[in-house]
Amino acid sequence: MSPLPGWNVIPPGWAEHHQPTNEGTQTAEAVFKRISGGPAPYPLPPGWDGAEVIWSANVRVQELKREGRGEHADQPTHTREYLISAPAGGPPIRSGEQGDVIHVLGRSFRVISEQFGSLAWGRDFTCVDNLTQQNP
Repeated sequence: MSPLPGWNVIPPGWAEHHQPTNEGTQTAEAVFKRISGGPAPYPLPPGWDGAEVIWSANVRVQELKREGRGEHADQPTHTREYLISAPAGGPPIRSGEQGDVIHVLGRSFRVISEQFGSLAWGRDFTCVDNLTQQNP
């Protein structure tokens, strides 16, 4: 409910108006890739990694100060979470255990979740950097 009848607290087009400001902070070139589940072709083409490029965009990368250490199958693991902000729009991005991968700043980040809001300036992805073994 609006505090004044007939007056919108947030005017129409507010998010779209602020998108250029958000996008101005996204200065790192990134490539979003989807890892296919099919078998490798034979003979294996040079440089083939089973990934399909689904989007290229400039992004902002921010460490979330969340680290994880554990042991899986008798192998120690070390991961760190990051917030990667991309422009509004773009294709659907998969998240979770089989999440898409973002290649940026010479690293590979697996998308584990995407934050949503009613008025979005951009897209925010929580990603994991596997410090023990870089993602594909």
